[in-house]
Amino acid sequence: MSLILEKWCDELKPTSPQQEAPSVDLVKGRASYRRKGDSLAINLKKLNAEDSDAILAFIKARLG
Repeated sequence: MSLILEKWCDELKPTSPQQEAPSVDLVKGRASYRRKGDSLAINLKKLNAEDSDAILAFIKARLG
């Protein structure tokens, strides 16, 4: 009986966590992105308001 319980426990254990997609640097320390399937995550740092507005306007025009 204990062998059956041990087998069930092993089957119910979560599988190894999925690996995250690697982050790719566009501009070291300022811009990077991560792609996973159809999703894209962009990480931007140290941006002024003008640059932020220009990037957001481009994305809106491209995807909207």
